[in-house]
Order: sequence, then C-alpha cells, then structure tokens
Amino acid sequence: MAGVPPALQLHGATPRLGEPALRHDHQRTDLLRPVPGLRRRTGVRHLDRRPLLHGLSLRAANGGRMGSTAQTTVVTLAVVAAGLAPFWLSESPEAAAHARPENVIEVSLGAPAFSTIDDELGTPWVFSLAPRASASTEHLGNVLCVNVQDSGEQPLDVRVRKRYVRLTRDCWYELTLTAHASLPVTIRPGLRMTGPPYRTYWEESTVLTLTPRRHTWRFRMREQNDPEAEFVLDLGGGENTPFKVFLGGVSLSSPDSQASPPEQAKPRIRVNQIGYTPRGAKRAILAHSARSPLAWIVRDGEGRVALEGLTSIHGHDPAAGEHLHQIDFSALAKPGAGFSVAVGEIESPAFRIGVGLYSNLKSDALAYFYHSRSGTPIEMPFAGSVEYTRPAGHLNDAKARYAEGSGPGYTLDVAGGWYDAGDHGKYVVSGAIAVWTLLDLYERSQHLGKSGVDFADGALPIPERNNRVPDLLDEARWELEWMLRMQVPPRAEHAGMAHHKIHGRSWTPLPQLPHEDGQGRVLHAPTTAATLDLAACAAQAARIFRPFDASFARRCLEAAETAWRAALEEPRLFTPPGRFQRSGGGDYGDANVSDEFYWAAAELLITTGETQYLESARASRHFLSLPSPRTGQQSSMSWQEVAGLGTLSLALVPSRLGEPDRQTARAEIVAVAREYAACGEAEGYRVPLAPTVAGRYPWGSNACILNNMILLGLAHDFSGDDELLAAMVDGMDYLLGRNPMAQCYVTGYGTTPLRNPHHRFWARQKNASFPKPPPGIVAGGPNSSASDAVAREANLRGRPPQRCFIDHIDSWSTNEVAINWNAPLAWVAAFLDE
Repeated sequence: MAGVPPALQLHGATPRLGEPALRHDHQRTDLLRPVPGLRRRTGVRHLDRRPLLHGLSLRAANGGRMGSTAQTTVVTLAVVAAGLAPFWLSESPEAAAHARPENVIEVSLGAPAFSTIDDELGTPWVFSLAPRASASTEHLGNVLCVNVQDSGEQPLDVRVRKRYVRLTRDCWYELTLTAHASLPVTIRPGLRMTGPPYRTYWEESTVLTLTPRRHTWRFRMREQNDPEAEFVLDLGGGENTPFKVFLGGVSLSSPDSQASPPEQAKPRIRVNQIGYTPRGAKRAILAHSARSPLAWIVRDGEGRVALEGLTSIHGHDPAAGEHLHQIDFSALAKPGAGFSVAVGEIESPAFRIGVGLYSNLKSDALAYFYHSRSGTPIEMPFAGSVEYTRPAGHLNDAKARYAEGSGPGYTLDVAGGWYDAGDHGKYVVSGAIAVWTLLDLYERSQHLGKSGVDFADGALPIPERNNRVPDLLDEARWELEWMLRMQVPPRAEHAGMAHHKIHGRSWTPLPQLPHEDGQGRVLHAPTTAATLDLAACAAQAARIFRPFDASFARRCLEAAETAWRAALEEPRLFTPPGRFQRSGGGDYGDANVSDEFYWAAAELLITTGETQYLESARASRHFLSLPSPRTGQQSSMSWQEVAGLGTLSLALVPSRLGEPDRQTARAEIVAVAREYAACGEAEGYRVPLAPTVAGRYPWGSNACILNNMILLGLAHDFSGDDELLAAMVDGMDYLLGRNPMAQCYVTGYGTTPLRNPHHRFWARQKNASFPKPPPGIVAGGPNSSASDAVAREANLRGRPPQRCFIDHIDSWSTNEVAINWNAPLAWVAAFLDE
C-alpha cells in the first residue's frame, strides 16, 4: 500500500474504497497482525459483524496526510465496513503528545455526498467513536444512517468527520445539511483545525426531528487560511438513547465565490453575451494600452476565421477608466453560435448571431411581476419552478389602519400589488411608472408595433390567462387594483388623495419570505405626488381597458378624476424628508410635482378630451418637452421625473391635442433621443446615458439607460432613423456584457449573468435553502455613491463610474432590483425582438 509505514501490515488483499472486497470470516481475528508500537485496546464493543469488508483507510490522527517517511505519526487503522465493528489501535507512547484529545475508533465512509467550493471529494468521510460510546453505521443509498446505542458523555464521543476542507480568511461560507432522526436529537456541526491545537472556527447546534429538513448556516472565516480544515458533526453526549440519525447531502459553499470575477479575470474583449442580430450593428470593445490599431479576427463555432480587420482606437475613457479600442464587425451577417472575437491571444466570450435573441428575455422580464405579487400565493405552473412557489405574503395589508391625521382614522384593504424591489414595501410612485411602462408597451403595439400577439390572452404564464384580456394588461391590472385601493376614502381627511406607500415598521431581515414577516405594517400618509401618479395611470388604464372591461374602465376614470380634483385642492402635500427612510422603507420623496401635474393632465386629456385637461397641459412648463442632456438630465424619465411620460403618451396616442402639436411632440422626442445617442457615441462603451459634470453614475443607472432606450425606440418609430436604433442596440450590448465589468446585468443570461441581486427571497447567497433568482431580472447597476457596506469594503467609491458595481446580495446600492427597472427591460426586449 502506497504511503503506509512498513510497521503496518495487512493480511489479505487490499480493496478499494467503496467496493466489495474480502469475505469476512466470523471466526478469524488475525486479519490484522500485531504491529510493534501499536497495542489493541480491549473492551471495544463489536456492534455488528457483517460479512462484507468494504474498504480500508489509513489516516494520520494528527490531521496530516500520511507518508512513508513518517516516524512518530499517530496512526489509526480503520476497517471500512457497513456496520463492521472497527478494531481500536492505540498510539505508541512517543506519539501520545500529538494525539487528538480523545482516543477514538475511525471508520471511513463512502456516503453521504459532500460538496465544497473546491470539489475535493477524494477524501472519505470518517466515523469516529470513543470507547465509552456504542454506535454503528449503515448506508441506505446515498444516506448514512448512524445507529447510536450509547452516545457517551461528550458530543465528540460519536462524530462524523470530513477532512481537507479549504477555508479562506474573511470569506463567508454557507453550510447546508439535510438530516432527520428517529427521535428529537441535538446535533452539533462545526468546522475546525484537523490537528493540534484543534481550534474551532465555527460551531452550531440544532435539533433533528422525524421530518427530513435542510439546515443552513452562514459564517465568516475569521482565522488564517486553512487548506486542511475538517467538518465535524457531533452526535454524542445526549440522554435520549438509543436513536438513529439519517444524514443526507452536505454542502459547503462560499457565497463570495459567486460574486463577479476579480478584475484580472475579466475578459478584455467585451461583447453582448447573448449575441447580435444578422443585419444589426455589431461592436466589441477591447481594453488595451496599444496606441496603434490592432488586428482582430472573428472565429465561428468551428474555429474558422469568419471576418478580420483592425481596431479603431477610442483612447482613454473616463467612465470606464480604460484605454479602449472598438471592433466593428457589423459586416458579419452569417447566423450561428459559438462566435468569438480575438486579438492575438485575447479572446471574447462566445456569442450567437441570429434572430429571436430577445424572445425569451421579454417574457422572463415580465415574469418578474408575477413573482413579485403580494397578497396571493405564487404557484405552479405559473412560477416556472417549484423553488419559486410560496404562500401569499402580507395578507394583513387587507386591514391596514391609518390614524395619523387630525381626523378620525380608517381601515383600508390595500392587499395585493407588487413588492417594489428587494424589500417587502409597496410604493405608489414607483409602481406608477412601472404600470405606465407596461401600458405604454401595449399602446405602442396597437399603434406602431408588431409585438401585441406576444402578450395576447394566453401568452404569459399568469393565473388570469384565457380570460379574453391580453395578459400584459392582466399583469398591469394587478398593480392598478392595488393603487386604486390606496386612495383615501370619501369624507375622510385628504379624501381622494393617494397614500404614498405601505411597508413594515422596520426593515425586514434578509433573507425572509413575505409570508414569514410577522411585524406590523404601516400605511403612510397621502402625498400629492402619489395622488397625481394614480390619476395618470388610472386615466391611461381607463381608455385601454374600455374594450375588455367597461366597468373597470369606468372605475379607473372615476378614481383618476377624483385624484385630480384632490391634488388641485392639496398641491403641496409632500413626504417629510428622510422621515420614512428610518422606518423600514424607502423615502421616495418628491417636493416638485409640476411634472406630475403635467403627466396626469396629458393622460386625462387623451382619455376624456376635456378642455380643462388640455388647458392644464398647455399651461405647463413641461408641455411637449422631455428631460434631456441639455437640461442636465441623465435620463429622460424616472419615478421622480415623469414629464416625459406625458409627452410620450401625447406623441403616441391620438387625442384632442391636434396633429400639429402631436408632430411637435414627436419632433422633440427625436431631437432629445439624438442627444442621448450622441452621449453614447462619445463614450468608449457607447452607453446612451448623459454624463454629469462630475462624471458620476446614479443609483439605478441601468434603469436610466433602459428608459433612454425606450425614448430611442419611439424616436426610431417616429423618424425611421437607423442611427437611433443602433444607439438603442448599444445600450442593450452594454447591459448584456459589453461593459468594463464584463458583467451581464440580467439574471439567467450571458456568460457572466447576474447571480446575487439584493432581494429578500431570491437569496441563495445568504441561505442555500432560498432560491436563486429567476431569469430575466436586471440589476440597478453601477452607482458612484456606493452607499452600502459591501460596496465600501470593495473600495468602489472613487472608481470610474462604470466600475462601481459588485454582484453581492448585500450591495443594495449597486445590485438591487425593482419593478420600475424591470418594466423598461421588458419594453426594450419586446421592441428589439421585433
């Protein structure tokens, strides 16, 4: 036997671990010959003597790997048998000083399955038994059964161990263990040094019951790196014996290893990791210090050269902090998979050229809203996978009490709606722009586009399908119904206004499923901004739902007109700055509501044609205009800046406004879109986002880009200018991997997809029992403020703005998700899929 000291001799053939081997003779005890320096201990209980010898394991009891040159190594010889009582071999006196604290019997085991981040599965499990304990083991498929007759006096008297587990200082780890027992039993998992001084890095205890359960713990390695630590599971020291423990799979993973790769590992040629359309623009970006053009080639899936050329030097790019070359391979129109761009030995991730690149993405992006529903169970088959199913959350919102005003309090049923982002809050202002985006996607399909059939009744996996209403409208209605319920009832103080938000009294922990949130909920005060947002969305919905549900359309219009009148009476009812931020939810404050008045007037004008709304819209300083780079706006629209929504609706939908004004609106849209396209042309990565004077990226920068892409898409509709379409494609290329991080900012897509968004229940990085995020969810993206602790620890502040991102669940300032960010992703994916 390789690595076995000459002093140890085994009589008979040596089986391989896990294979049937020597037939055991119950009458023979000389299979092990006496060895000098090792004495057999007497009084060991032979619990079960089975006829099959399953293997042999030799281990150094001080935790080191054995070698033939070992002179004083303490050796425990373990006969691997399913239940065969192992022989006890005590150590020689000269080695006793290095022995483990308790003399134990050790048996190597083939199961259960154990996975680590290094996949070091070559080392076996070891079953350790102190002389004062009595136990045996048995394999039941991939489950290990430990039959404990006497658990001894201490927890470590009965122990299952796994050695050579690599632990890295300051890394977070998750340990998941699936187990149950024949009666309630306390087990103690831990990670510790394999050898002296046997320091414990982490330990915990939990009670097993008859019900199989997956247990998950999370801890941080505070000590120095240990490449040979061991996992231990102590079963001894209990009072309730005999008992059986059934141990299934065990997994040790490092959530930190799921974060974005370190910068030096990122590919230096960045591409859209989903792919490119055959006739569309195709650009890759190379980060390289060369001051002269470099030769590039495109290889197809067979490794053949499909196109070649020279790079175009962009030079230093402040937003990326890199010296960049651009590679334009638009001439390549051949469809196929496995394409890559190479410059010398530098190669890009593989990508596809073909049609239908975004057909799944648009549906996945919309599925986000069903997953985010509150007040209803998320069920199969609509959830797509059983791991995403969950009970209804926050049913207590059906009895939300408001008593903060000077008048008598009241109770509202505000159950339903969508969870806004990574928390459990629900907000009218963010919900409003998300609803408008989905309804605008529908209206564009009716007036200009071709994607209406993709969202027709029965097209999306939602419970309302096959009700003769387009599924896109059904999903938007889920939020609309909630917004209507947020309206202050008649005769109450602030009647007709809309409550701003509802969420918990304090921030809910991460992770947490919605139905497990047991704290009280707070219905916050009404605001003018929320009221006008309700008026705008309800007016838009009234005209859209009229052919499908006339009763609901009338209810929407009545609510919109009531909200409008209430806002005129209370035009300055604002959120107290910072007050809400400290109480478990986002502030979403807005003290300038001139844009909300314009948006609401525009939607009411389109729907009703009434003079009062036409006059109000014309009188607004926002009339037929949009935020633009020339006015210092990075994005054309956001939850806080909604004037553009009114102008886009007036340009898209015929109304009493008149054709000349409608064409003026379209001309303004095209002009502003060209400004954002010019911003992209000036940047190395061609991002259609206006730079600030300080060159910073805002919170939710990816959503700013997506909203600008909506503008670019409509401008292309109105003008036919292919340069605007190319700028829109550039924006999608950036989001899907052509960026300095080489990061696809959407879950489930690309070579380096988003994995760990800040979210309460798509939280596998925090707890392996929670699901990973479903596909089609976009992260907020680079944020120069880098406000959270993880971003600060990663030293993101002060970096070039496009590098201020980390794919970590605790980075809420760079990696959160939100309904008003995924809505434009769905809009843009649907547009490009046409």
